[in-house]
Amino acid sequence: MNRKKGKRSYHHGDLENSLIKSSLFLLKDKKASDLSLREIAKSAGVSHSAVYRHFKDKESLFNKIAALGFDRLAIYQTNAATFGEDSKDSFRRAGLAYIKFSLRFPGWYQLMFQRRNLQPDAILKRSMIRSYSVLVQLSKDYIKERNLSVDSKEYAMYAWSIVHGYSSLAIDSDFPLVNAKSMEITVRGLAEKIMKMMV
Repeated sequence: MNRKKGKRSYHHGDLENSLIKSSLFLLKDKKASDLSLREIAKSAGVSHSAVYRHFKDKESLFNKIAALGFDRLAIYQTNAATFGEDSKDSFRRAGLAYIKFSLRFPGWYQLMFQRRNLQPDAILKRSMIRSYSVLVQLSKDYIKERNLSVDSKEYAMYAWSIVHGYSSLAIDSDFPLVNAKSMEITVRGLAEKIMKMMV
């Protein structure tokens, strides 16, 4: 069977994954706002029209990618927390896992929160809730073990503000790279110091 030159063959079932993988690859060097469906399709080796077999527009594709990101982030934090010696250590490990995720996938991470603040669909909202619930549960465990008089949701927000702020600064500015270098430690090493001061 003849195929168009330059187009890779694909099975109908993996077209969606091909588009997602191509988008994530392009996000390594570009911002989501600079990506077009045509460019994503070209990277995936399919026609522009093929994209619409799974996604009605770029927004729906990006919502899907953001949802997968929040699901992956939840797994990162949950897995890291399981190695904790106690609730404090689990809480700290989960926070570091959050920062590690953002530094490993900066373009993906930024897209996740852009979609969160724009037009999240039902699937993305559920993924956001599942991801945040990991932090809330770890907060509950930590507060209970330490017998602290603080609301778990408020503490989760406090913790999230720290790791999210650190991650955003690490991606968008020279901080904490410059500060870490002056202290002769890595960016992740500085993150560990901050987490130890937090809990």
